[in-house]
Amino acid sequence: MTWLAWRQFRVQALAGAIGIALLGAVLLATGPGLADEYADGLALCGSDCREFNDLFTDQHQAALLATTALVLLLPALLGLFWGAPLVARELEAGTHRLVWNQSVTRTCWLGVKLVLVGIAVATAAGLVTWAVDRWSAPIAAASLREPRFPFSITFSSSGVVPVAYALFAFMLGVAVGMLVRRPLPAMAITLAAFAVLQFVVPIFVRPHLAPLVTETVVISPTNLDGLSQAPGGMRVMATSPEPGGWLLSSYTVDAAGRKVDAIAVSPDDPACAAGQGIDPCMAEIERLGYRQVSSHHPPSQFWRLQWTEAAGYVGLSAGLVGFCFWWVRRRVT
Repeated sequence: MTWLAWRQFRVQALAGAIGIALLGAVLLATGPGLADEYADGLALCGSDCREFNDLFTDQHQAALLATTALVLLLPALLGLFWGAPLVARELEAGTHRLVWNQSVTRTCWLGVKLVLVGIAVATAAGLVTWAVDRWSAPIAAASLREPRFPFSITFSSSGVVPVAYALFAFMLGVAVGMLVRRPLPAMAITLAAFAVLQFVVPIFVRPHLAPLVTETVVISPTNLDGLSQAPGGMRVMATSPEPGGWLLSSYTVDAAGRKVDAIAVSPDDPACAAGQGIDPCMAEIERLGYRQVSSHHPPSQFWRLQWTEAAGYVGLSAGLVGFCFWWVRRRVT
């Protein structure tokens, strides 16, 4: 049975291996030069490397976007092309009955398929994510203070969660394929269901996977994302109090601790006038007693969020495995 399952899967496996090999070759050819360029730039810029970091990130932003998109799309692609047709193709053609008549039980038939292809899915997702993480490390370090992508994108394209996404997408495709018994509709339904979950989890689930940290901090260049004109003064746009953190909510309070929509400092104020730099304006805002209240997940919680979310997806995958075994024993004929 293992030999048969491999023969049925070998074309997809070969295509995936070629794709990973090509990606690895590109990353291996460009990665050392990227790391050396970043190290040399840090050595030359001295104590203030903000301008160099911005320039370095801008120069490599297109490549970072391409590799990030690849990691984000990979789980869905594995679910579509490796998961959805895995069982649906045999059910549509009726070849599963021939296998069952060769002394192979239903559970053995399904188990071998899931184990063989599941290992390939986890391996492919893990290798691609690890390679892209290693390659993009200099760009991530350069853009730590001013990330080019929202936290939800960088979180979903790094660490261990892409592997969990891939396993879930694979099992979702298998389960849907068993239900509809036709590969193309199964692929469409799998894509839609996986996309919905990838939209829902970051918004409604992920923020609650670790306790929020709420801090009241002085408004400074380190946590300031920008100032904009507003009725009665200027509105503060803030970043996470800690570089690399995930800011969920932020608002400004006055000296009495009351929430305000804007700080009572006009852009025409001498301290904030054009050409004065940001430091005099920040000093004036601090003198007036304004503070920023921020609720965020600090960088120290990154791996807790990663492992907790990954465990949730693995649990969903295990549930789908159980459903598939129940369905093939009770419903598939």
